[in-house]
Amino acid sequence: MIKYIIFLLLFLILVPMLRGVLGLLAKLLMSWAMGSNSNAAARRGPGAPPSSPGTTALHKDPVCGVYVSEVTAVSCRDGNQTVWFCSTDCLNKYRKGA
Repeated sequence: MIKYIIFLLLFLILVPMLRGVLGLLAKLLMSWAMGSNSNAAARRGPGAPPSSPGTTALHKDPVCGVYVSEVTAVSCRDGNQTVWFCSTDCLNKYRKGA
């Protein structure tokens, strides 16, 4: 009976430890496989627009804070500037609040 209790305790301790070690190894392997660009978003800092391939400019939606490209964004003129939105819902919220 004591053998089973010891086995159960060892099982309950070793399985989470093994999962943690394997998870850490997987993260290290992915980091190594991705190369130096794996932490590019973290180096840009919070609030910075994400990098995008190509030449499409990104603009921050003033309502929800999402960065959208000019290709997919909804836009409107507000005075002398163009304001970019991720959806017509955000555009409508902006118009109601402005």
